[in-house]
Amino acid sequence: MSAKRSQFEHLAIELIYVIFEYLAPHDLLLSFKNLNQRITAILAQYPLCLPNNRYMSHELYLDYLTSIVPKHACQIIYLHLSERYAPHAIDLFYRELPLDTLTWPALKAVTIEDLPLGLLGVLLYDTALLSNIQSLSINIPYGHFYYSQYDKVADFAVVIPILVELPNLRSLYLHMGTTVSSTYFIGLERASPHIVTHPNLHTLTMNQCSRELLAKLLDNGHLPKLCRLSVCFYA
Repeated sequence: MSAKRSQFEHLAIELIYVIFEYLAPHDLLLSFKNLNQRITAILAQYPLCLPNNRYMSHELYLDYLTSIVPKHACQIIYLHLSERYAPHAIDLFYRELPLDTLTWPALKAVTIEDLPLGLLGVLLYDTALLSNIQSLSINIPYGHFYYSQYDKVADFAVVIPILVELPNLRSLYLHMGTTVSSTYFIGLERASPHIVTHPNLHTLTMNQCSRELLAKLLDNGHLPKLCRLSVCFYA
């Protein structure tokens, strides 16, 4: 008896998903585009990521931002937004695309790395992009290109609004090179009444923060679900 030879498109959807995991989104969408109705239907439901652009060309990253992400916004589960290896790319992404008209029902996690301070504010507070995410990482440490813009920004000026604006957040990672100045503690006292009780945050990682800020966040049960805490204090 001769075994019947199976074809790729006849594989179980679980096996197709396993194969797809080994392909970058741009390769996946290009290689299987319009192959047949079944594969097209599977692709339309497959969760997609905008990966770290560290090993991408500038052109490929721009293609992700201006072509792949807008067309597949409803499938995106993770975005890595960075200008570290792609100057002005996120600025173009924001200015060229109507982010508020796109829906992000699957988006769960976002990493923001080395963006201009003003652009970070736009993404956090002026669009619906982050409104329902569960994990947020902001990484602008010493040595990054835009570090100097954050040097005078107090960590609480970022942390407190995030807790207010993103009630669905489960995990927050923050790495900023903020310096504690003589006015830091005055500003923290003024900002403290705005700290809310966050109903969902269970993981908090802050690389460089003041002991006073940590005490304010943990005081009065503001983080009742917190079970994982990692903090590096200012020297």
